[in-house]
Amino acid sequence: MLRCTAVLLLCVSMLQAQEPAPAPVTVFSVSTTLVQVDSVVTDPQGHQVTNLKPDDFQVLVDGKPQAVTHFSYIHLDSAEVNRPSASAQLKPQDIRRCTVLVVDDLSLSFDSMARVREILKRFIDEQMPSGDLVALWETGRRDGVFQPLTSDKRLLQAAVEKLHWNQLLDHGRFNESMIPDYTGDSEQQREPPTNLVNERAYSRRILTLGTLGSLGQLMDELRPVSGRKAVVLFSDGIDLLGITIPANLPNSYHDDALTRFRRVIDKANRSGAVVYAVDVRGLVALKPGTTGGLWSSQQGLLRLAYETGGFAAVNSNALSSAVQRIEDQEKGYYLIGFKAPENISTVKPASKAGYHSIKVSVNVHGLEVRSRSGFFGETDEVANRNIGPFNKVFGKPIF
Repeated sequence: MLRCTAVLLLCVSMLQAQEPAPAPVTVFSVSTTLVQVDSVVTDPQGHQVTNLKPDDFQVLVDGKPQAVTHFSYIHLDSAEVNRPSASAQLKPQDIRRCTVLVVDDLSLSFDSMARVREILKRFIDEQMPSGDLVALWETGRRDGVFQPLTSDKRLLQAAVEKLHWNQLLDHGRFNESMIPDYTGDSEQQREPPTNLVNERAYSRRILTLGTLGSLGQLMDELRPVSGRKAVVLFSDGIDLLGITIPANLPNSYHDDALTRFRRVIDKANRSGAVVYAVDVRGLVALKPGTTGGLWSSQQGLLRLAYETGGFAAVNSNALSSAVQRIEDQEKGYYLIGFKAPENISTVKPASKAGYHSIKVSVNVHGLEVRSRSGFFGETDEVANRNIGPFNKVFGKPIF
């Protein structure tokens, strides 16, 4: 009898060891019949609300109400959220939650870069949740820090030590070739303006396109990773050029930035990535005549975060608290499905497919909803055709 009991316990132990990890969840998807979108709901204190029902939500697509056909709440608040299955190594399709810390060295001043390094060191040592996978990314260097997703704090701290201020920002004049183009766009090269005011606007445009291009590549690399991803952007601002660019510059200078911005939003949505932006400048003491530039650069951060379902921390010196708040937002999310709009393309690329807006709200007073803002009218299969063969984040094993 004792022998049978021992054998039974051994069998149970083996079954538990081979128990598969939870099935991966597609956070955002578009097909010809169904659109699926993730949303986070918080109370006035910023705490997540997890007990809502389908009838509590209203979904508008292009301003028209949609019936909710699929609904669930996905819990991610677990130390074993990324528990591997029978294999010893966690695969991208097994990941349930991860965080990518993006250092926008195309915008950060020397002082801001030093501040970012201190924030990241503290996050890794004190705030990084057990079981989470984290990676480090830079926007301005092809050969810079591309730390693979890992839970090893030693590897992450070593990557932080390699962060340095980008000396491109000290140049009086920029050239298109200085900034890596990660999107594969074949834009016609243009001569920079000779007028000093226009040259400054041109330089901001180049930096903005470089940041957006790098973010686009990151979103493509995150596409094979299942589950929800938090992308935390540490920046001194993203200027979309909609306000500060002089009127006598060609409209194409403005259109390029807005077009690439919208592509990044669509890529982030289809990758299940939520962008949180942290303005590393903190609370800025403004000089006369500088308010417009600060406001414009913050609007880029606010829009990037808002339109992917995140938030931006601006005008605050409590940067470590902002990072902790981001972690609190990633404890779970609602998964909401509704009928796809008509004429979802199965052949046209994003540049030729129409753009559809999404607005998710709740009918409970005092609650705040963060969700996706829109998508191009193409299926996921069409969108996946345009992903390039990038191999930096997953160039090494995932721990």
